[in-house]
Amino acid sequence: MAQTETHAEPLSEQKRHITLRAVVLGTVTAAGLNIYSDYAGMILGSASVVKSQLPIAMLMPFVGWICINLILKLVWPRIALSSAELLVIYSMSWIVGTVSASGWTAYWGGVLSSPTFFVSPENRWEEVLFDVLPWWMMPHGEGIIRPFYEGLSEGASMPLFGWLPTLYWWFSISLALVLAGFCISILFQKQWEESERLTFPLVVFPVALTE
Repeated sequence: MAQTETHAEPLSEQKRHITLRAVVLGTVTAAGLNIYSDYAGMILGSASVVKSQLPIAMLMPFVGWICINLILKLVWPRIALSSAELLVIYSMSWIVGTVSASGWTAYWGGVLSSPTFFVSPENRWEEVLFDVLPWWMMPHGEGIIRPFYEGLSEGASMPLFGWLPTLYWWFSISLALVLAGFCISILFQKQWEESERLTFPLVVFPVALTE
């Protein structure tokens, strides 16, 4: 009997850890919801699913995973996701789900490309602004910016290489900001949880759904 309890305890502890399949499923979910959010918000113009404290873009796949997991528990319990794994998928979706469409992507592309596209003798941007703009982290060139606003001409290829340096630098900056946010949260976690006893209401919702 003691041996059974000894073996059961590590299994219980293991389920609390972040697993590889949770990270993979979270990555796939995050990629899918970004594609859907960009398409729905920027192509169809039918919905903005990222503008809320709990983005609908994130809630839809999360509720879907909960429903899938309930079915797995009935038909194949061994491969059902644990609560910790569902929360990993939820967290990854929440972080990435605020980036797509009007959450960040639309503003980012427009702000970086507008100086080149809208420059004119009347606004004097080239004279006043161009010398101080950080071109090393901005896309520029007629062949790169014009298709962004007007679409590709017949038979033209997408100018991806013109955007790669910009994507590299902004991805690095964004990653640094996210890591800084995580580090600040870790530094203040004990103060927030033990001293101030904050309730974190936005966290109560997914935890209650996965219990």
